[in-house]
Amino acid sequence: MKLVILGAGEAFHDSKTNISILASGATNMLVDCGYNVPQKLWKIHPDKDFLDAVFISHFHADHVSGLPMLIMRMRQDKRTKALTLIGPEGFEKSFRELYDLIYKGFFEINGFPIKFIEVKEGDTLAIGDLSLKFTEADHLKGTPQFVPTMAIRISNPEGSVCYSSDTTYTERIPQLAMSCDVLIHDAYMPADSEYHKRMPAHSSPRDAGRAAAHSGAKRLVLFNTHRSFDGKEDLLLSEVKQEFDGEVIIPNEGQSFEI
Repeated sequence: MKLVILGAGEAFHDSKTNISILASGATNMLVDCGYNVPQKLWKIHPDKDFLDAVFISHFHADHVSGLPMLIMRMRQDKRTKALTLIGPEGFEKSFRELYDLIYKGFFEINGFPIKFIEVKEGDTLAIGDLSLKFTEADHLKGTPQFVPTMAIRISNPEGSVCYSSDTTYTERIPQLAMSCDVLIHDAYMPADSEYHKRMPAHSSPRDAGRAAAHSGAKRLVLFNTHRSFDGKEDLLLSEVKQEFDGEVIIPNEGQSFEI
């Protein structure tokens, strides 16, 4: 399996691409598709038939709003191959409403079959040679802003990768990621930031390190670090190292790994 980090940026960064991961091999799967992700994908894989499936972790713009654009281009390029869309409970209804809002009437005339699969805590799924497993992330739980959010583990005979999505620390993530080759984990701001005290939305680098240590992951990749910490990567890494002594990466866009 080849893993490409198309982007790892937070929602409102002025230059970095939203978090998106491409797992490719015999089966090709995109994980999250925010508003500036499709262009990154098209640059490396313009083929309309390349993707077999897309997983959307939750219904926030930096994770889903690029997906209608992706599908519209497939339509224009005359794709006929079926596409599987995977998301949390309520995903199909919300996505159809979004699509109709911005491209009214076009979803029903895409020209290729789209299959929706909604997943919940503990679900497993097979897509081609990929084995998928899901758990709930803790993103804005208990607040009026809550939306269902899922973490995913993607495995094939070559190895496995786990993606936490946006989440505060929860032991469900290291349990999902147990002994995985790569854990990709939210790491928004340092643990002592005022943000974490008032908003139960994201993890700190220390949380990410703790999840990696508890899971036994071989490699930890950080995403969603706040734009105010650009150029302060040493600060973030030093906090991770309080919990995890393995390999830690703050990825460049387009960085790839063979698993």
